[in-house]
Amino acid sequence: MLLSVIKSYGATLLGGLIIAGFVVTSAFMIGGATVGELVETGARARGAEFARLLLGPEGHVDAFLTGIARTPDAETSIRKIAGLAGVESFAVFDREGQEVYRSRSDRYDWLLRDRPGGISSGDRLSTAVLAKPGPWSIVEDDRVTNPSFLTPLIRNGKTIGYVSVVADMIAQRYAFKTSLARASVSLLLILFLATGVPLLLYLRRKRKIAEAADRIDFLANHDALTNLLNRRRMQEETDRVLATVRATREQMGYLYIDLDELSEINDRLGQNCGDELLTVVAARLAGVVDPCDLLGRIGADDFAILRRRITSVEDIAALAKRILDAVCEPVELAGEIVKPRVSIGCAMVPEDGRTHSELVKHAEIAHLHHKTDKTRNLVFFEPSMDEAMHHRRYVEALVRAAVENESFELFYQPIVNGDGSRLLGFEALLRLRDEKGDHISPAVFVPIAEARGYIKAIGTWVIREATRQIALWPKDLFVSVNLSAVQFGDGDLVKIV
Repeated sequence: MLLSVIKSYGATLLGGLIIAGFVVTSAFMIGGATVGELVETGARARGAEFARLLLGPEGHVDAFLTGIARTPDAETSIRKIAGLAGVESFAVFDREGQEVYRSRSDRYDWLLRDRPGGISSGDRLSTAVLAKPGPWSIVEDDRVTNPSFLTPLIRNGKTIGYVSVVADMIAQRYAFKTSLARASVSLLLILFLATGVPLLLYLRRKRKIAEAADRIDFLANHDALTNLLNRRRMQEETDRVLATVRATREQMGYLYIDLDELSEINDRLGQNCGDELLTVVAARLAGVVDPCDLLGRIGADDFAILRRRITSVEDIAALAKRILDAVCEPVELAGEIVKPRVSIGCAMVPEDGRTHSELVKHAEIAHLHHKTDKTRNLVFFEPSMDEAMHHRRYVEALVRAAVENESFELFYQPIVNGDGSRLLGFEALLRLRDEKGDHISPAVFVPIAEARGYIKAIGTWVIREATRQIALWPKDLFVSVNLSAVQFGDGDLVKIV
């Protein structure tokens, strides 16, 4: 399932991840820049405040600039001011930019950090800094340690010196980062809820649409009941295979498989039982074919198999035996045990056809011969069967028309006693004429009527017509009719008579 989702929506998911990564990265970059600006603003404010205090009465800035009359109390006072202003350390430069006082040094480990009286490292401001006109300030921040702030000390419009401040912003920086991180997470969560949930709903809807499209495509190419290839798709796939193997001269067999007596099962047990039988037979057929073979349902009770990679007709015969062994296993339908039976005809490739139309036509002809001769597992098509098939279909059409129009004829053959001196009755003989008026032998049209399911209707008409005729004759005469075994199957023969 997961692989299917990744395969179907990989590009969409990758695009979403890229966008999400861009948003997250942007959020952290913006957050980092914002923290830097906040820290810089804080450092600037603290430095400016410290410079203002340093210029005030309690700042004793002149004492720091000149070194004259600088008392320990003055230094203590300014250090307290620095502490109150949030300044970690500071340095004072004279108007020429020469350092005259530094509250502490972090340059060397062996130096006393907060030496009373301060220190002077000899640092000097650059010429470019000294050349800056008017009030200004510079903040240097590496985004890791405390930022430093530099501004001129201006009294009465004149620069009397400079002060450099290292503001104690570690706690504030951490607070800013924490607050912005929480805000960023909240923003990303809101963004996910605002865009991610609709995206998930869109992907879910898209998946449903794709599944529906796949189902429509499946139903367009497969039989809805058995999930086998339908007739159209079977024809397309067969022709595709035939086109690819013409150069290789691969030998194949096309099997036409008819499920016998399905209409009778539908009439006796119901359509649902008939459908269940079809699904069982389809599953059993699928179990005996190879993965490279084609299997489809090409009619109401007809299946087809394109058998590939065979070396002789014996391979087809062996397959037919496996089909019969599998399909003819008993099935319980509506509490009744039914033993399916099939008729199988086979057309060989390329001898009997090079297209699906030719193969299905010839295999169907062969299967009709198998219906009347079950001594073999299947019947292979022979060219002579084609003419016989045309005649069979012609007779079948005559039988169908005769059933619909009740155009059969009954001939009555007398039945006499042993010495032929007395008439006892008649035997009703069914006859059928062709379009020329010639009679067709019952041995020809009766098996066709039985195979196509017309025999019960014919038998009922014969009984009705014979009894109507005998009612017009003397009462001491009788009439006999020939019945098919099929007419005894439904249990309504007595009612018909």
